[in-house]
Amino acid sequence: MHEKERFVRSGGVFGLDDVVGDFDAAGVDAVRQIADMIRTQAREGVRSAMALAGSAAQSKFQLFPGDCDFFERVHITAPTREDAIEVLALTMIEAVARTFTNPHLQFAEMKLGLYPAPYSRAEEPVGQGSPISWGLEDLDVRMIRVVDATGETHRLRMHEVAMDPGFVKLDWVYADRERDRVVPVSKVIDATWESPDGSIIALDGVLDSFYQEVYLDPESQVDVERLVQHVSPDGLENYLDQIAGEIAKYSAEGHENYGKVAKRLYNITRILRRDADASYLRQLFDDPPARLYQVGGTMHALSEAIRAERLDRETIAGQLAALEGTIADCYVGADRDEIIALVRRLPDMDEDELLAAAERIAAASNTQVSDYFQQKIDESPGLKNVYELVLKEAPRKPGEHA
Repeated sequence: MHEKERFVRSGGVFGLDDVVGDFDAAGVDAVRQIADMIRTQAREGVRSAMALAGSAAQSKFQLFPGDCDFFERVHITAPTREDAIEVLALTMIEAVARTFTNPHLQFAEMKLGLYPAPYSRAEEPVGQGSPISWGLEDLDVRMIRVVDATGETHRLRMHEVAMDPGFVKLDWVYADRERDRVVPVSKVIDATWESPDGSIIALDGVLDSFYQEVYLDPESQVDVERLVQHVSPDGLENYLDQIAGEIAKYSAEGHENYGKVAKRLYNITRILRRDADASYLRQLFDDPPARLYQVGGTMHALSEAIRAERLDRETIAGQLAALEGTIADCYVGADRDEIIALVRRLPDMDEDELLAAAERIAAASNTQVSDYFQQKIDESPGLKNVYELVLKEAPRKPGEHA
């Protein structure tokens, strides 16, 4: 890590100076309450550090985040890599079990392991190398059933597929009764194994860089700084490549989401010290159209909560009212009244109609957000130059052409 990238403490949190500078510490106590619900519990041979990531870590200017993203570094000391992965899986299942009786949290899914071949699951195709999702019933039996191209059924057991852990994540829906809101809560896990000889190895093969996290527990700083020493020397370059690839992904035809592009451009302009461009982007997130950015995450959380009928009804009703107000104030399409009518009817819909309506509301809002940010990027010559350079230099998948 470069000298300018040392960790700093501020407001009871720590992280890289620029990252901490984007975080409003006034809300840290509420965030810690959620973190305490979902964190990995301390046990022999396991240490962890909880952080905020994404828009939740940029609360000084991203006033309308679509979800609450956590990032946890889980460090496991074990005799073998296989033992470490077994411990990782166990701690994740324990986190699900611990939140199962929490009246404010509803489990959504766990991701651990990669599909070893192309299959279909519940009649839906899944690609080789894509993350495996586990629901409650799957976790109970530690196994899922899939079907190959010949029609033969296979049992994929957790302890086998987890040996290639891939993208490791847990998702919930959180009912915040104090604020009458329902939000998606996620926790991405970056797990490392310390072998008996003291070597530290990322269980998924890559130790994530430290350019986005706001860590919530100052006492974990010594552990985080110890892991920093094992980040690849070209970690910043790899991080920028990752962000550039995501910008290209969200700019591709049929997948446009210029709200996500703008967020990632902000990270790049901040790292490259293009302060004028970063300031321009920060101001955009104060504008009314930016409020629509949260609609997609809200619709995901609401549809999960309404379907399960488990979380507090009054909180869901409060979130529906707030969503209706956001669309009434910020949505400008000719179909505005239709969208508002859909929001009002959501609690009375059957499951298929609910999912279709949620997708319709989220897609319409995302289109307006995307169009707004695309226009604003085009209107700034300096930012547009950065954007075009990023697209030109973005890593390409095999078979892609410029």
